Amino acid sequence: MALKLSEGVTRLDAEQARQTFLAEVSAGVTCALQPIVETATGRLHGYEALLRGHDRLGFATPIDLLDQAATLGVLAELEALVQRRALAAFTPLRSAAVGGPLLFLNIDPRLPAETALAGLAHSVAAAGLPAGAVCVEISERLEEQAEVGMSAVLRRLQEQGHRIAVDDFGRGAARLGMLAEGQADYVKIDRRFITGLGEDPRRQLIVSGIAAMARRLGLRVVAEGVENRAEFLACCAAGCDLAQGYFIARPTLPMAGLSEGVEISFPHLPQPAVIGRGPAAGRPQDAAQLLAAAERPQPVRDDAEAETLFALFRNNPELDVYPVVTAECIPCGLVHERTLREYVYSPFGRSLLQNPAMRFSARRFARPCPVVEADAGADRALEAFAASPQAAGVILTRNNRYLGVLSAQALLSVLHERRLRQARDQSPLTGLPGNHSIAARVETLGLSAQHARYLCYFDLDNFKAFNDRYGFRRGDRAIELLAEHLRRGFPESDTFLGHVGGDDFFAGLERLDSKTLRKRLAALLEGFAQEAAGLHDAADRAAGGLHGHDRSGTARFFPLLCCSVAILELPAGEPDADPETLTGAVAALKATAKAAPDRMAWCRHQT
Repeated sequence: MALKLSEGVTRLDAEQARQTFLAEVSAGVTCALQPIVETATGRLHGYEALLRGHDRLGFATPIDLLDQAATLGVLAELEALVQRRALAAFTPLRSAAVGGPLLFLNIDPRLPAETALAGLAHSVAAAGLPAGAVCVEISERLEEQAEVGMSAVLRRLQEQGHRIAVDDFGRGAARLGMLAEGQADYVKIDRRFITGLGEDPRRQLIVSGIAAMARRLGLRVVAEGVENRAEFLACCAAGCDLAQGYFIARPTLPMAGLSEGVEISFPHLPQPAVIGRGPAAGRPQDAAQLLAAAERPQPVRDDAEAETLFALFRNNPELDVYPVVTAECIPCGLVHERTLREYVYSPFGRSLLQNPAMRFSARRFARPCPVVEADAGADRALEAFAASPQAAGVILTRNNRYLGVLSAQALLSVLHERRLRQARDQSPLTGLPGNHSIAARVETLGLSAQHARYLCYFDLDNFKAFNDRYGFRRGDRAIELLAEHLRRGFPESDTFLGHVGGDDFFAGLERLDSKTLRKRLAALLEGFAQEAAGLHDAADRAAGGLHGHDRSGTARFFPLLCCSVAILELPAGEPDADPETLTGAVAALKATAKAAPDRMAWCRHQT
């Protein structure tokens, strides 16, 4: 058992205590790597370096060990040791995934700026890695103890080519200043918000809000502490780009048996098709229109020399901005031609560019820009653009990889075309979307498999006899009345209501449990029947119906106007069949619903 060094300090002089501590640490400390994966694809994105062996030295947590090092004045030495061992474990894995994974490495903000910068630069160079392979994590835990010059340190790290992550976001007094000043590339959400995320609507609201804010700022979101499938799927639905935790993989020491060029996989993770596009997914046709309207200049790597940018703008005078991406084709921002001109025409700027000791990469000139998944749709793109009035446009991605740049003018053009399409498709009687929109929503619901979804087909019963007896004006009023009840019964913003035509309606619902939905449907049908009775004449109401002819011309008695509904439930899990199959299946239930005592027919779709 190693000496518990915090007690040994009382009987050793200060220097001997430091040397003893460092000797014990050198013998006992190791570094584990925990994989970080992309939620949309399951691909490896990087590893977080985690200090291990603290317990063998008598410390309850790695933080306690770091605190003791700071007390003894050997924090810099401990940091250097951990960095060397993390880089030694990581370097053989650098080529073990397409694009090369990143190493997420925490730096204690209590270190003096020059010490931290020089130590990291030396460790990375000694490992033979480029600075861009290391993402520096800045924790919120010690924000009050961090020195005032942290902003300058972050700026220097960016200039050296490192990426930056805000660690433990939400644990303390969140480093929102880093986000506002464009000094971060990643936001890592603290595990307290991820634990139980699948069953906690409050946590879901918080996490989805953080993810939406980060995406508008062009940042990527990492969910920490994902421990089960439900939490992983909830992180996907909330918009987290990346995830780490025991459900993905436990930290391991060091990963033997991996050779360069071997891509690491995680077959136990839900496949992209299961994950779907989430509740934020837009209309399928929106993605195609956004991509058709976008410009697609070949992006420049973030580590490219400044001269490369000058050449690109000289050879492509029609472009005002150029996208900058990482080696994995993940957007970093946009370089504006006017930014380069400011350097060229400024004496100070020219002297900096001409100084051989200064290295100006494309990342130095890139400005933050909203990043939106193309499948999220035009509304999300407009929302992101409106939240960043200084931005030149929106960068479109798929699975977080660069696709193109959408200018403000192009975005407005797409929205204008969509409004025209909606106007043509909208029912003039009820104001609800028509069949084209219904088909698009069915397709979206079929792909979004995180939650149970419901396709509901509403039909007025005894409507032909009612319309024949009272005429089309009163018939139209009955159709309008059902539309009003549908709007009152399902006021949620993410509920889709459509008018198929005539007396047929459609509702696309999700994130409701079946018991709640049954109660709401029963109340809707009962409320409509009671109000629809008032559309009949008093004599027919007293008789409980009216005499008329059915579609074959046979005379018979028809009860008062009412409504029936067929419900096709799409369980969570694997995506369901194509839209035509789904709409055909729910339409086939109409006859069963009309004959049912409660006027409901419910079927669970089998893939």
